[in-house]
Amino acid sequence: MKLAFIKRWKLDWQLLGINTRKERDKGTALPPQQQIPPSPPFPFNSPPHLAMQPSQPAPNFQIISTLRYDPDLPTTPNIPDFYPSPKTSPYYLLSYHYDRLLAASLDFQWPAAIALLQQQSRETILAQLTQKFNEHIKSDPTHPWRLRVLLDVAGALTVEAFPITSNPPPSPLSAPSSILVLPGEKAHLSRLLSCNDIHAQESPAARVAIEPWTVRLDTQPTNPSLFTRHKTTARDHYMASRVRAGITASPLDRTEVLIYNPAGEVMEGSITTVYFRRRRKRDLGPTASIPVPEEGRSGGDDDISGPADDSYCYWVTPPLSSGGNAGTSRRYALAAGMCVEEVVRVEELREWEGQLGKVWLSNGVRGFMLAVLRLNNN
Repeated sequence: MKLAFIKRWKLDWQLLGINTRKERDKGTALPPQQQIPPSPPFPFNSPPHLAMQPSQPAPNFQIISTLRYDPDLPTTPNIPDFYPSPKTSPYYLLSYHYDRLLAASLDFQWPAAIALLQQQSRETILAQLTQKFNEHIKSDPTHPWRLRVLLDVAGALTVEAFPITSNPPPSPLSAPSSILVLPGEKAHLSRLLSCNDIHAQESPAARVAIEPWTVRLDTQPTNPSLFTRHKTTARDHYMASRVRAGITASPLDRTEVLIYNPAGEVMEGSITTVYFRRRRKRDLGPTASIPVPEEGRSGGDDDISGPADDSYCYWVTPPLSSGGNAGTSRRYALAAGMCVEEVVRVEELREWEGQLGKVWLSNGVRGFMLAVLRLNNN
């Protein structure tokens, strides 16, 4: 039986002013009407002026971020410089999950949640989150866990912890003993799955057999909204897509469905970010915006330059403007230089299925997974 350890807690942090705080690296200040005066110290209770008024019923959803605890992560060798601090945390991409909760709170304009996440330094909050997470996995810290963090409009934070009893196969982007992607500098998905070897069943990095996921295409478009930009408990649109694709609730079902918007642009998978491979001419001209990977410029066994038409291949993920989720593993792949953002249209998918075959998927619990397009749902 799957064990679930659920504990509801409210962080014991003193609220400070938040009107001068910035959203991530962009400097987004809270509007004057949402500036919040300091509230009393521990225990944390939402002050009366933050309570929802009768004319403004409380939202019936919560903001979510789901992350992985992995005891092997702190000892992984050669953690790259671009991996976010704290680098020795056993919680995969911990700081990105904090940023994700804050960004969603800002977009949904939840003052109490914003205050909870901005009242102390980022490092202090991450340390306190780590302490609280540790309480939920202390029954067995020697094995991986999936932690689901939920934040509501009143600023109450709930953590649900589930032991991961059956690990997926090792990630093809990491050592065989690890599931999580920790590539070296200037890593590119193209280097790990060559354009010249599009049917390879073995990872050039880990030298292990890969059992790919199957990716299908939804039969109906999904309207972009804040509920597709951010992860929340309001997931009916995703569940409907999964039902249409015939995906079961079994954790052994390695099937994903691609979500697209009414304009015909691919947004994401229902539980993953998706990455597609493209081929381009090397000489793109002075206005080119797509970088040519350094690895693609050299020959040898790992050359990804393709045939003699002087083209190279690179990996793309749909931009947030298409309506998909601002996921943590997506952010990491972009920071690592493994991909760039480009619009991907539904009509292009047939070419990928027939010629290129494989795509990549990722999320904050499983890491990165190889997948195969099956657009006909067979």
